[in-house]
This record gives sequence, C-alpha cells and structure tokens, in this order.
Amino acid sequence: MVGVDDLLNPRMHEGTLQELCEQTLRRYGWLVYHEGDSRKSDKGLPDLIALSPLQRDGTTTMLMLELKTEKGVLSEEQELWQIKLGTVGTIVTGVMRPAGWRQFVALCFDPTAAVEATPPDPSTSVD
Repeated sequence: MVGVDDLLNPRMHEGTLQELCEQTLRRYGWLVYHEGDSRKSDKGLPDLIALSPLQRDGTTTMLMLELKTEKGVLSEEQELWQIKLGTVGTIVTGVMRPAGWRQFVALCFDPTAAVEATPPDPSTSVD
C-alpha cells in the first residue's frame, strides 16, 4: 500500500502518486475516474478526474489534474488540455440519446447558443 511517506521519495513514480491521490480522494468521499490504459484515451487528457461529495451549497467540485514526477514535463497535448480546462466557463452534463442528435450538433456548432436555450423537459425523454 502506498503511503504519504512515499511523497518524500524524489524518485517516486507517477503511478505511485496516482495511487496515493486516488486513495486520498476516496477516503474523503470523492468519485474518482481513472483510465486503466491511457493509450486508449485522447492524448493530453488529465490523469486524474474526480468529483467531490456534495458541498453545503449543493454543488460539487470537479478535479482534473495531470500528474507528473518532480522532473516530469507536460507534453504539448497535456499543456493544451490544461490551458483549455483553465478557461472552462460552462459544463454541460446529461444523457446523450440518438433522439438528441440535433441538440448535440447545435451544441457543437455554437456552445453558447445551445447552452442558453431552454433545455427540454426530462419527463418527455424516451428511454
């Protein structure tokens, strides 16, 4: 099992840092996503994606971190992801079904207009 003492090791591997971060997040009630084989993901996607427990104000916090060793360097793709994530103003969530294709394309074409539009009534969605 990985422990906090591992943080003091200057040669700590990225995988050890990942494991320690995931253990800590789960201990505090966060939902954690980890791609087991990042070769199957788009290049640059952050290593650690997590959602906090519900906070007092009824919101959660999304965490998207790139993990590196002390001497690790961001790739060009990782840098781009970090820059773009730092400018996020809106997060769109939901369930994508084939019937929602037009709304999806509208969102891709003009995110501002699609997000500002009144969302459909969820009670009318087809399962």
